[in-house]
Amino acid sequence: MKKYKTLSIIFIIIFLSGFFWNLLKPCESLDLKKEIEACKIVLPEAENFSKKTGNPLHYKAFKFNNKTQKEDLIGLAFLTTDISPEISGYAGPIKVMVGIDIKGTINKIHIISHTETPSYMTTLNKFTAQFKSLDIKSKFKVGKNIDAISRATITSEAITRAVEKSFKSISKNILHLKITDTLDQKTSLDPNQISLPIILFIIASLAAILVNRGLRWIALAAGFIYFGLVKNTMLSIIHIANIGLLKIPKFNNAPILYILLILTGITCLLFGRIYCGNICPFGGLQEIIYKIFNIFRSKKFILTKKIDQHSKYLKYIIVFLTLIVSFILGNSNPAAIEPFLTFFKTNTSKLGFTFLTVVLIASSFYFRFWCVYLCPIGALTGLLSKISLFKIKLNDKCKGCKTCKEICPTNAIHLDKNQRPIIESSECIICNKCIKKCSEKALYWGKNKNEKTR
Repeated sequence: MKKYKTLSIIFIIIFLSGFFWNLLKPCESLDLKKEIEACKIVLPEAENFSKKTGNPLHYKAFKFNNKTQKEDLIGLAFLTTDISPEISGYAGPIKVMVGIDIKGTINKIHIISHTETPSYMTTLNKFTAQFKSLDIKSKFKVGKNIDAISRATITSEAITRAVEKSFKSISKNILHLKITDTLDQKTSLDPNQISLPIILFIIASLAAILVNRGLRWIALAAGFIYFGLVKNTMLSIIHIANIGLLKIPKFNNAPILYILLILTGITCLLFGRIYCGNICPFGGLQEIIYKIFNIFRSKKFILTKKIDQHSKYLKYIIVFLTLIVSFILGNSNPAAIEPFLTFFKTNTSKLGFTFLTVVLIASSFYFRFWCVYLCPIGALTGLLSKISLFKIKLNDKCKGCKTCKEICPTNAIHLDKNQRPIIESSECIICNKCIKKCSEKALYWGKNKNEKTR
C-alpha cells in the first residue's frame, strides 16, 4: 500500500504544479506583427493595410491603381476573436484571420493561434481551404458543405461558427450588404451524450456487482461501438494534461467528456476500475484479439513474476513523464501517445501506426498488454481504485487452492505465506473470473474492510 501512496503523492505534486503554473503565468498578448502577417496571407494581392479600426474591428486592404494613381480598397481582413470572442474551441479561443473582397466573398482564412491538441489538427490546412469563395448566401454547415477535421468536430464547428458570425457582421455593418441570415448557431446540448454514457456505466457496474459475464460483454461491445466508433471519445492522458493546462472545454461543447470523467471517478471510488474492465473500447479490442489467438495455441506466454511486477510500473512512469513534458511545453501534444488515438482516428502518422501494430501484436500474446503495462489512464484509475468503497473480498472458506491466482488474466492476485489470495485492486479490471471460478465461494463483493485486499 505504501508504494501506491507514494505514486499518488507524486502524481498530485506534478499535476498541481502544472495547474498552478498555468494558472498564475501571465497571458501572452497577440503580437500585432502576427496579425499583419496573417492579413497578407488571407489577402496576398493587397499592397498596404490600414490600422485596425471600426466597429466591428477590421483592417482595410489596399492596392495601388496605376490608372487613377490612387490606392483602391480591395478587401477587408478581420479577426474572429475581435468580433465573436464568445465562440471558443474544444480547449479555448481559436484566433482566425479572415480575408474577404469588397463584394462579400471569402478569399481565405488563416489560423493564427489555437490551444487545441496539435495531434488532432493534422488536416487543418485542408479544412480551412474549404472556406474559399463562400459568400453571404452560402451555408456554413459542418457535415454538409464543410467537412470537419477528423476527430475534432467541436473545433471544426467552433471555427465555422466564428467565421460565419464575424463574416456576416462585417458584411452587414462595414460593406453594408443585405444579410438575410445572421443567426448565430449556438452549440446545442445533445441529451444522448449524457443519458447513453450513464446507461452504459449502470450496465457495466451491474455486471461487476452481479458477477454477470453476459452484462460485461454487452457493456464492452456498447463501449466499443458508442465511445470508440461513433464518438471517438475515450479517457486519455491528453484530457488530464489539458485540465492541468487550463484548456477545459465548455460543458455544452463536450458533455460526453465531462460525463465520462465524472462517471469513471464515481465508479472507481465505489467499485474500482469499472471503466477499464467493462467499458474501455481499446481494452475490449485487446481482449477479443487475445481470445482469438488463444484458440490456436496450446501454450500461454507468461512473464516471470519479477518482470511482470516491475513492468507494471511503466504506466506510472509514462503518466509522470507525459504530464511533466506537457506542462513544460504548454501543450498536450506529448501526451498523444496512446494507440487507441490511432486506431479510432482516420489520419495518423507512420510512427503512430507502427506503435499501434506493435501493441496489438503484443496483445495477442499477453492479455490486455497496453492496459496492464503501459496505459496511463489505467495507472490513474488504479490509484483511485485503492480507496474504493467496495472490493472483491475473501472469507474464511478459502482453502488455498490457488485457482484464483492462476485464472486472473492481469496477474492482480498474489498469495500470502498461508497461500491465501491477496487481490491487488490497482491492477484488477473486475472481470470477476476469480469469483466465478472459486469452488469454495470464498471470494465475494463486499465493503472495503479486509486485510486480504490492498
